[in-house]
Amino acid sequence: MKMTYSVDGCAERLLPILLSIITTTGYCADFSKIKPCLAIVSTANGVGSGFIVSIDNVNYFLTNEHVIRGGIKPHARLLDGTSVKLMGLELCRDRDLARFRVDANVHALKLHSGIPELGDPVAIYGNSDGGGVVTEILGKVIGIGPDEVETDAKFVQGNSGSPLLTEDGEVIAVATYATLYQDSSDWLKSGTRFGDVRRFALRIPTEGWVEVEYSDYKKRATTLIDAATYVDDLIAFLVHMRSDAYNKLFLHSRYNYKAFPGLFGDFMEAYNNLERQVWSQIYYDETSRDTARNRNAQYRRRLLAKDQYTARNFPYRSGDEAIQKTYAQLFERPIRVLRQNSWLTGHLESVANDLTYSIATIRDVFETSE
Repeated sequence: MKMTYSVDGCAERLLPILLSIITTTGYCADFSKIKPCLAIVSTANGVGSGFIVSIDNVNYFLTNEHVIRGGIKPHARLLDGTSVKLMGLELCRDRDLARFRVDANVHALKLHSGIPELGDPVAIYGNSDGGGVVTEILGKVIGIGPDEVETDAKFVQGNSGSPLLTEDGEVIAVATYATLYQDSSDWLKSGTRFGDVRRFALRIPTEGWVEVEYSDYKKRATTLIDAATYVDDLIAFLVHMRSDAYNKLFLHSRYNYKAFPGLFGDFMEAYNNLERQVWSQIYYDETSRDTARNRNAQYRRRLLAKDQYTARNFPYRSGDEAIQKTYAQLFERPIRVLRQNSWLTGHLESVANDLTYSIATIRDVFETSE
């Protein structure tokens, strides 16, 4: 029996399927043209993403500034294993972006010249979760601003520095950060996407770049790293009240300080001052009952009393000179270091100001706490 097929009939049946596929993925760039431009970035503090892009007919290796903020010069490798020779660091004045000049004969992505539309399909290619491999994350543009683009492409840690690409494979922006605002009292955001994780990519300006010596950048970058470590340690220092927890914390973290290792010394001196002050103000008249039978219980009571006293009085409420010295060491000195430094760009200064604010906020909490 001879079988006949209607082409029109096939098209009718296949069209909804094809439209469904296109609508679902929405992205059709040729990855074979993109992959030669993608790189994995390694620094002293971890790994990230980067890519090569042509800007004003010059090829640059581009990533986020916070990705290269480490103790050593970053190392970038293309997907074929080739190391990228990075030359002439330039920082964006007002954004978390950094770029290095690279050889003119390498493959480079094209910078998108227009403004994307809401709903445009996009893709992010980068080192998701620091796995050391490039992955594809699809999504669309859901917000547009002069400096940033918001996307629903669910990029994660390790994707910082990844290109946000159009369906033609052109660079719109650089995947940079995510925010999560949770406030149960804010009923206006309840049930909207603005109460969930929001992801932003920075648009790449053609102007506003500052060429800096890497050694000058390194000094400031390590200062910011140390200050961020300090904020984390300061919170832990004030939360954990027992000496065993302190010793473990500082034995582990003191090697994290590159620019200001003396900050670790401040912690230990402050702790010793605190210990002496606390124990001198807690008096126990239990000598008549200090027998082998109740000695352990007595020690536990002393630890509990020490913790309660520390929580009430550390470090601001006491007028004791030792406690005031501790207070100055923990708060005033690091703030002075951050304020006295000369920053190279507005972006780095903004990071320093945020860290200063964090330290000052912790200080204010302990000044006003009951």
